[in-house]
Amino acid sequence: MVLDASLFYPPGYVSRPEESHQANLIAASVVTWVLGALFVALRFYARGFLLRNAIGVEDWLIIVALVFSGATCASMIEREQPPSLSGVGGT
Repeated sequence: MVLDASLFYPPGYVSRPEESHQANLIAASVVTWVLGALFVALRFYARGFLLRNAIGVEDWLIIVALVFSGATCASMIEREQPPSLSGVGGT
């Protein structure tokens, strides 16, 4: 069974390949990472200062996951840049 692509778009939709969603992707990845970092900081504040040294191994693993998440967001942002701005042998 083959699905028709027109089922997924509203009536009268016109694809415009010249429009870029670059700014939206960059903003979404930055905002998402900043929110994640904020919640991790709040967790460390709550467990470290309010509960007096209740920081465990799982908290440090959350920091590791946050670093990898930041690297993923950075690579997404780098990939979304035009070749002439990325500095990597563009054409």
